Amino acid sequence: MADIKPTTMLGGTAIKPIERKGWEKVRYIIHNPETGEILSRTPKSWLLITVFYLIYYAFLAGFWAAMLNIFFLTLEDHQPKWQTSESLIGVSPGVGLKPGQTPELIDSSMIAFNFESETDQGKPGDANYIAGWKGYADRTKIFLETYNDQEKCKASPTGCFALSQLGACATYPYGFDKGTPCVYLKLNKIFANKNVHCTAANMDDLETPDGLESPCPKMPESLKTQVKAIKAVEKQEQVWIECHGEYPADR
Repeated sequence: MADIKPTTMLGGTAIKPIERKGWEKVRYIIHNPETGEILSRTPKSWLLITVFYLIYYAFLAGFWAAMLNIFFLTLEDHQPKWQTSESLIGVSPGVGLKPGQTPELIDSSMIAFNFESETDQGKPGDANYIAGWKGYADRTKIFLETYNDQEKCKASPTGCFALSQLGACATYPYGFDKGTPCVYLKLNKIFANKNVHCTAANMDDLETPDGLESPCPKMPESLKTQVKAIKAVEKQEQVWIECHGEYPADR
């Protein structure tokens, strides 16, 4: 018979680590005197990972700074790059409606209130809520105070105007207590936009003096008739707004 050789054990043998408890365990985590590790890493390992992240974040910061600088090169210092007809806004300014709603009803632009009651009935958002007229009148007062503040008028690029020009709509409570409320339309500002005055002389012109498409032919016929009826040209040169209901029942 052949000699039987002793078998060799394959694989490694697991060695149970020394079990430490309490402060000794914390102390070995902070510094292991047997391996020289500090917070589970050797000084060489800490040096390598520190150098790696310094280089990594230096390149990342440099890339970010380069992209930001390229972005700034595409912008103007004192004005928008794209203006008027070249911009997304275009040349037609939006119109804001004042007085605004309460914060709870900010998603609605409908002005609805009980002119026979000064105070609200219920709370905003309730099914049975009915607004009184005082809230609308107070918000109107706050809105108009901006145009009555001389310091703000001096700082404003567009200036202010005398509230007396508003007639009955310049005095609190602005008709809300009588069911004949005053509402105020406010044009939004568009940088470098110039109004095209549609007078009787250029009402049918297809182009402006600058060679752009004229908005005058698109005016409603009823508004054209009203503008042409004004004899003084300087009174024709203003912003005209004609309002109609969106749906047949509203009209």
